[in-house]
Amino acid sequence: MPTEDFPANPPEKKGCLPVFNDEFDSGILDEKKWLPYYLPQWSSRKNSKARYCFRGNNLVLQITADQKPWCPEFNGGVKVSGLQTGVFSGPAGSPAGQHCFSKDCAVREFQQEKKLFTPQYGYTEIRCKGSPDPENVCAFWMIGFEDKPEHSAEICIFELKGGNAGKCSSIIGYGIHPFGDPEIHDEFFEQEFPINAADFHIYGADWTPGGQPSISITRRYILQNKAPPTLCSIC
Repeated sequence: MPTEDFPANPPEKKGCLPVFNDEFDSGILDEKKWLPYYLPQWSSRKNSKARYCFRGNNLVLQITADQKPWCPEFNGGVKVSGLQTGVFSGPAGSPAGQHCFSKDCAVREFQQEKKLFTPQYGYTEIRCKGSPDPENVCAFWMIGFEDKPEHSAEICIFELKGGNAGKCSSIIGYGIHPFGDPEIHDEFFEQEFPINAADFHIYGADWTPGGQPSISITRRYILQNKAPPTLCSIC
């Protein structure tokens, strides 16, 4: 198994020019790269602020005992710690904003538009492990910036429901969701892989012009996609 100091993303990738990389080895979150909030427009920066720490060369996202639900109005008792590379919202009271996950969503706190990293096409990967707690879900998504309703499709590179992490095999979710993009068809899969997702593994997506990105875990899968520029979100 990979060790704790195994590099997440060696900068050299055949055929790729690195434009964004973070090994989380400084012990400080680089807020020129990451926003430590989860969809704050539907709640507030105070309630959606990520809980995290650094252990060795690793960023550890946490749900702490004293943490309150991030958005009880629209998402019940769910607690979240997540990072994003961009944020967009309409004015307070409007339904305009990133990742409108419910028809009831309305902006509760206006967010000044910020684009730290919003790529269109390229190879993206993460080295991570997830908690095997059955009440936990962890994921690495590329979500639409959603400055237009149709700019809302999502590429899910990695999603683990904690109860699906076994010592010899794990069920991993991956694929694409259209949300408000009429050109995208939902293609999401949950598949068993011969890995323990509670240990470190590298999960990646190769997104190229022409509508054929592939998502890799231990093998590669071809998915149809025409999605617009995205931002990265991990939680």
